[in-house]
Amino acid sequence: MDLESGTKWALLNKSISRLRWSIWHDLRLTSPAEEPMPYKHNQNRRHKIEKARYKVTNWPEYNKALRQRGDITIWFTEEALAAWRPAKTGARGRPQEYSDLAIETALFIRQVFHLPLRQTEGFMNSLTRLMKSTISIPDYSSISKRSISLPRHVLSQPMERVAS
Repeated sequence: MDLESGTKWALLNKSISRLRWSIWHDLRLTSPAEEPMPYKHNQNRRHKIEKARYKVTNWPEYNKALRQRGDITIWFTEEALAAWRPAKTGARGRPQEYSDLAIETALFIRQVFHLPLRQTEGFMNSLTRLMKSTISIPDYSSISKRSISLPRHVLSQPMERVAS
């Protein structure tokens, strides 16, 4: 093998390695966004559903509805306030401090407003302050312990809407 043919082989090998490098480099630089995805093959022919746009036509009513979202109207009837403490049973042991109605009320408020037990106690305390009532509110541990013995169907029954 002469020197000239060895040089030709070296140049050929060098050009092949450059070609391999350029092909690899080009493949590496193509982004996934440039390559067509199989599920987007017919994208331009697909039916596109526009996002629904709602237009407010009655602004005063809409503003009133937005203001009423923050309105909390809760009241306790006189019968509920009278039944807040349980009647004396004469049984042995420490009497219960709060009636089942008081515990059910606390659990109902907790369920409606998605509150933890301590926040439920605080919320009910603020309600009694707003009502200027003298009833005491069950603490969170009493609510937790007494909720176990209450029947579940009481809390899961739907409320009847009051016609206003």
